[in-house]
Amino acid sequence: MFSLRLCGQFLLFFAPAIVATAAQDPDGVSTPGERIEGGDFLQLRNAYVNLRRGLPNPVAREAAIRLMKQQARKVVVRSPGSSLFPSVQPPWVPIGPAPIPSGQSIGMGPGPLSGRVTAIEVDPRDAAVLYAGTAGGSVYRSFDGGTSWSGIFDAAGASSIGALALAPSDPNILYVGTGEGDSGGFAGIGLFRIDGVASADPAIAGPINPIRDYTDQNGNAQRSGVFSGRSISRILVHPSDPAIVYVGTAGGFEVERILEGPTGNIGIDYEQAFGGSIPPLAPIGLWRSRNATAGADSVTLSRIKVTGAGGCFDTPCTGNRSIGDLAFDPGNPNTLLAWVNGLQTLGDGGVWLSRNALDATPAFNQTFATTANSLIVHVRGAFAAYRHGSDPAVVYAATGEDPPNAGCRGNGGALRVSMDGGATWSAKLGGGGFCGGQCGFDMAVAVLPGDTKSPNDVVFLGGSVDSTCSAASQKSNDGGATFTRSGGLHADTHAIRIAPSNPRIVYEGNDGGIFKSIDGGSTFTSLNN
Repeated sequence: MFSLRLCGQFLLFFAPAIVATAAQDPDGVSTPGERIEGGDFLQLRNAYVNLRRGLPNPVAREAAIRLMKQQARKVVVRSPGSSLFPSVQPPWVPIGPAPIPSGQSIGMGPGPLSGRVTAIEVDPRDAAVLYAGTAGGSVYRSFDGGTSWSGIFDAAGASSIGALALAPSDPNILYVGTGEGDSGGFAGIGLFRIDGVASADPAIAGPINPIRDYTDQNGNAQRSGVFSGRSISRILVHPSDPAIVYVGTAGGFEVERILEGPTGNIGIDYEQAFGGSIPPLAPIGLWRSRNATAGADSVTLSRIKVTGAGGCFDTPCTGNRSIGDLAFDPGNPNTLLAWVNGLQTLGDGGVWLSRNALDATPAFNQTFATTANSLIVHVRGAFAAYRHGSDPAVVYAATGEDPPNAGCRGNGGALRVSMDGGATWSAKLGGGGFCGGQCGFDMAVAVLPGDTKSPNDVVFLGGSVDSTCSAASQKSNDGGATFTRSGGLHADTHAIRIAPSNPRIVYEGNDGGIFKSIDGGSTFTSLNN
């Protein structure tokens, strides 16, 4: 038995045994007069992919980026007596790859697709200004609602993006988390900040990856970068102070390795960064900075203990569990919700709530523990929250639990709501089974508040692919009780953003790129141009 998954950027291929002749081997390649067998071809392909990503030697990529910047600034002096003014060298231009012009979408005919979009941010002042982070193509910006795009992060030294966050009080500041936070993504190189992100000349600060000195569980002095070898799954910026930033991290894979079978090399897999050893690998979890707007070398981050689960690598123990999502109470940034991707067998995953998040040492208590799902070891979740006046916050949580509908058990994907800011949670709502058997990879939720509290809310829920149970994208007009599926989208949703200035405009990121709705999320069109 084997499984095959193509997710826009990479291929995962696992099999216990494959027997084939050289001529039948699909992993081999033939050229006139030469045959490269499967194992050799996979190694060559693996080496080339890592070379293009700057792995395993990121110094080479950094050197190439420095050279590119130098060449872009270099002035070419004309020969003596020339009447022409000095001119700069021709600019660097992209040579590919380009979007697929006729890719697969759901509910419509073929349309343009690109690679996986993992994060989207929309300027709160203008629904046409948006930013897209991708699994392997860096960060893009659009000033015209996605009609045209430009890369703004190519010189940063990282192409895999896990999170984006505009500072609510200053949308000219964009924080970028490198390394894809979804399961199976590459590790990043830390946190970045883009100042003047909506200007003609945005400035990139980073990578921000300060060294943490600590004592390990055996009493030994240790040190590692706070983000070393990890992916950033979520960035949350204080609503009135852009310097206060919370960063959630998750595991990431750094380099590929060849899978070996009885007949030779049969596929590729991914290895944990730094061999999975802590240190130099940083523990995963939650970090906070109070001076994130400082120079990249001056930014400090402190470790915040949410739960001590996942092993104690430091003293006192701060745990080692991935953060799936973070959310403030919209009316009180001192109240913070964290979703912990815990082990369902230990019951340490789910919602952890802090009511003193701005204190020097915040305290968290678990308000919801995920129920068992035999297909999912680490149960993931995502939040969407709002607040009506002085009423308690309403928070929706998409989870990787077993769905409530009996016919879809084992698929994964449930939705719950809290009417008291995350202190207590409802039973499972509609949309069950939306993310199929891969909730750690594709999950997104967003909410447009109704005139009164739920059940008048409009809820958007993104998951896997349209089938009997799972759904790439669906919309509820009754607070999540019932859902209608949206058409025109590719499978595997990772991000949904409602434009703050125009709720009729909804952007969605999935394995096929980025899509836009101008009718409140009922229908979508491709922006992968």
